[in-house]
Amino acid sequence: MKSKLFLAAALCFAGQALAQDSLNVRTVGYWHYGPCWAVARVNIGGKHYAIMGADSGLWVLNVENPSTPLKIAEKNIFEQIHGITIDGVFAYLACGGSGLHIFEISDPTNIVKIGQYDTPGYAEDIVVSGDYAYIADNTYGLCIVDISNPANPIEVGHYNTTGYAKGVDVSGNYAYIADGYENGLIVIDISIPSAPVFVSNYNIPMDARDVVISGQLAYIADYNNLLIADVSIPNNIHETGRCYLSAGACESVKISGNYAYVANGGLKVVDISDSSNPQEVGSCIAPDFANDIVVDSDNVYLADCNGGLRIINVNVPANPVEVCSYLTPKYVWNITIDGNYAYISDSRILRVLNIANPELPTEVGFYATPDYINGLNVLGSYAFVTNDYSGLRIINIADPMRPSELSSYDTPGRAWDVVCSNNCAYVADETAGLRIISIIDPSNPIEIGNIDTPGTAWNIDLLGNYVYLADGTAGLRIIDISEPTSPVEVSFCSTLDYTLAVEVLGNYAFTAEGDSGLRIIDISEPTSPKQISICDTPGYAEALAVWGKYAYIADINSIRIIDISDPIKPVEVGFYTTDNNAINIAVKDGYIFLANKNNGLRIFQGYGPAGVTDGQITNAEFRIQNLRLRVYGNTIEYSIPQSGTASLKVYNLLGQEVCGLVRGNKTAGSYKINWDGREDSGRRVSSGVYLVRLEANGQAVTGKMLVLR
Repeated sequence: MKSKLFLAAALCFAGQALAQDSLNVRTVGYWHYGPCWAVARVNIGGKHYAIMGADSGLWVLNVENPSTPLKIAEKNIFEQIHGITIDGVFAYLACGGSGLHIFEISDPTNIVKIGQYDTPGYAEDIVVSGDYAYIADNTYGLCIVDISNPANPIEVGHYNTTGYAKGVDVSGNYAYIADGYENGLIVIDISIPSAPVFVSNYNIPMDARDVVISGQLAYIADYNNLLIADVSIPNNIHETGRCYLSAGACESVKISGNYAYVANGGLKVVDISDSSNPQEVGSCIAPDFANDIVVDSDNVYLADCNGGLRIINVNVPANPVEVCSYLTPKYVWNITIDGNYAYISDSRILRVLNIANPELPTEVGFYATPDYINGLNVLGSYAFVTNDYSGLRIINIADPMRPSELSSYDTPGRAWDVVCSNNCAYVADETAGLRIISIIDPSNPIEIGNIDTPGTAWNIDLLGNYVYLADGTAGLRIIDISEPTSPVEVSFCSTLDYTLAVEVLGNYAFTAEGDSGLRIIDISEPTSPKQISICDTPGYAEALAVWGKYAYIADINSIRIIDISDPIKPVEVGFYTTDNNAINIAVKDGYIFLANKNNGLRIFQGYGPAGVTDGQITNAEFRIQNLRLRVYGNTIEYSIPQSGTASLKVYNLLGQEVCGLVRGNKTAGSYKINWDGREDSGRRVSSGVYLVRLEANGQAVTGKMLVLR
């Protein structure tokens, strides 16, 4: 059907809301990866690398020493990676809904995407033979793509298997498709790639999920069976043997010598020296859902979804032993910024991201802790981590690429937050109140004082000789810590709803009050705090950060930016709708870092009235009012008040660039351009809302376009 591009925002100037999803806030960067679904191995320049799919991310690990893999590169694909195959200096990825992606990996530290073909179905698996990529494309069947020019892959053939093509392998002139429970194993003649022809199929008992050909035998992952079939006569396939594997679903199979290695609720090793009587001889349990597998010399690399990448030594096949795991991200719960690094809590893992360029945050190191990380504070060369039931952990981050635990102190409650000052760590310890721990010697933390609070100690800040504690139903508690061994509560301010977070700046305490939004309290006299204003937010205010004249609220389903230059009259000046996972927030140098749980780390920036420059906004900063943009149908009209460099780009709602319409120098004046609804690569975009963004002379304005197909 011909695309129809409808008007979504007829005219949009700075300071005006873009429909209902944002006001004066734009996406800058994004870091979101997840389960490990696919893995491949490659040797480049005499060195060993593992290429893995971390949900929507392509990661390169140096595995010269398999017991200590080191990530050296990452790229965000923005689509789940289900299969990876390496051919020469190219990695070919089966990327679900966005089809085939091709990367050059000749320099493993700088992998570059060079081509893409959006298959009609859902790319599950891929194999390369000669100049062609053969893709198991789920309901579309077998998709054959000419990759003789990797920068311009072209579909040349297709065969509809009628089932659910999940796995593919090629041997000689034949492609073998694992076609789910509908058709089992299908054999297709590909001697003419542009005209594939059905040869035969072999119905199997359960659900064919993967297939690999070795010699004249096919090894089929059939749910909880490994089936072996003779394919020496492609139109007369017959089973030679099977091995029942009980632990879980057989998702992937690889052959090395006399053994089959099967991803089946972990690793299963099957002796196939007698194809009529295959026998399980070894196994290694993995924590999650083993999905893909690759064998290299003495090691198996297992893609274990939420269990990350597991590296298992199979030098003795009957006794496989895990030597290392490399954990991929799950959720971003908390965040703190220090210099060019963001420290984020990902369930039980502390991850270190380089944010020198906020548009391209990159993980450089991580450390797995015993329990869930609820809070973070960085001081010098140490990260102080509140580790739930495991108390306070002190992590040495002098080398951000190799963080390591220095020491720990097990608090009596559940450690939720921490702030450090004057050689002490002050811990909000849930029902155990405030715990004060001496860190004069970080290798030997010792509790020196404590005070119980009537509520639930969730969050903490410190100014001068006072700790300010967000104590749930008991509101804000103010505690004198001038003598850390004998802390004394001097006052409190009752909650409006449920006090979850606090930040102190100057004479004011700012609290996140759940359903009641932002509350501002005058603490110029800590023994007599006075509430002076409230700014209700539409969601549930769970966390906040204060920077310059703005308070930034993580409001569960959005970010809210509140102008607090007059604390008596706080005014919302910007927002950005996210989803129900905006749970923590930090601000640095005008950038807003949002812990967005299963949507990872998202980075934003306010502009116009919600600009994040500290101090008064000058008239020059409002020149954007003369930068005009009008969107109607598939037409974009724009005006530039001053000559200079300009860009006009189209983004999706995740902030990912889809198409660059204008780049370069433009003279002052008015222009008109049409967008045909295609990406830079020529691929048609899917239906949905897209953002049209004009930038010129350091200013920007955004409009919307709706694409319906």
